[in-house]
Amino acid sequence: MGDGAASLTKAVTDTFGDIDRFMCFWHLKEKVLPKIKSFSKTQQELIITDINHLKRAIDDDEFTVAGELMIESWKANGIEEVFIEYFSREYLNGPLRKWYSGCTEFGTTNNGLEKKNCTIKDTVTLRQRLPIRQLFQKLVTAAEVFSTSPDYNIEEMKITNEDYKSAYDFKQLKVKSLLL
Repeated sequence: MGDGAASLTKAVTDTFGDIDRFMCFWHLKEKVLPKIKSFSKTQQELIITDINHLKRAIDDDEFTVAGELMIESWKANGIEEVFIEYFSREYLNGPLRKWYSGCTEFGTTNNGLEKKNCTIKDTVTLRQRLPIRQLFQKLVTAAEVFSTSPDYNIEEMKITNEDYKSAYDFKQLKVKSLLL
């Protein structure tokens, strides 16, 4: 899961071939907001509401059908064709289309990953772009340090065998969606 950076998407495709590339929902919205800021308030609200609803799709079929209906609605409401083409190409039909809830059994944001990424940038690279060899050397050192001194050590947060058993039992139910 990532932020949709073209370079990362290309690297993943070149390295691993045709695999699912999950898009962080928060990053999707962050990429959309600047593109719609010149739209009317009503159009902006429609787009954000529709995207939030489409995020709740429980499988690929629902996502595809709902996405097509969303595009029809946007056209009927005068949303600029350039934006519609952009959103369709990037987030409905392209390699970054895996951002809805039913596309993965895991989360649709990567906030935990982003926090660790921020820590690495702040402490390992000091927010400097490095040559790849130097970056890897620093990351190897960081991995050794992080593996022996984790960010937290809270007893209550330990996952027990009973927790794993409960999670396994729940997964066997094959629940498609869960309202909390």
